[in-house]
Amino acid sequence: MDQSGINIMADIVKECSYMLGKYKAKVWPEFIVRRDKRVTEDLISDKKKGIKSTKGQHIFRKDAEFPEYHQPMIDKNQIHAPESEKRWDTNHTTLGHLDYKQDAKAGVHVSPWIQERIEEGHIDYLVIWKWLPFGLHHVLTEDYVVEYEIIAIVNAKEALELLKKSENNRFNWREVNERIS
Repeated sequence: MDQSGINIMADIVKECSYMLGKYKAKVWPEFIVRRDKRVTEDLISDKKKGIKSTKGQHIFRKDAEFPEYHQPMIDKNQIHAPESEKRWDTNHTTLGHLDYKQDAKAGVHVSPWIQERIEEGHIDYLVIWKWLPFGLHHVLTEDYVVEYEIIAIVNAKEALELLKKSENNRFNWREVNERIS
């Protein structure tokens, strides 16, 4: 365990431990415009497919993209993956392709589509994060100040091994670290 008590996987280069920790940021207008556009697109897509969903469900999912957009703004080692290359979230100069995943009591959810990208070798690490305080989500609005914490960076292939045994596409990131140590 490092000084903050966060277990960093053995194969993570020490220079990347700087990513772990708490962050605070004001929601910028472009994030909200992009989120709202994508929520509308997803609602239309679901309706065409006969899937019942709500605007609130889609807002929750799109708000969870905040850290993947915020981190490249403050970390010179990351750039957000272009929309044309949307098989992962960011490119990191040391770690490679990263995909940001929100922690939950039930475990970190990784969709079958993302699992396929891991299997194909497109995603190297999963960056596990949670909203602060207490993992609570508030609908993001322009100029709202949010806090989140990056709690772990886990090897995507190791996470995939646990996901293959899962019946609900979820895994406990702490178990990945136990497999490695």
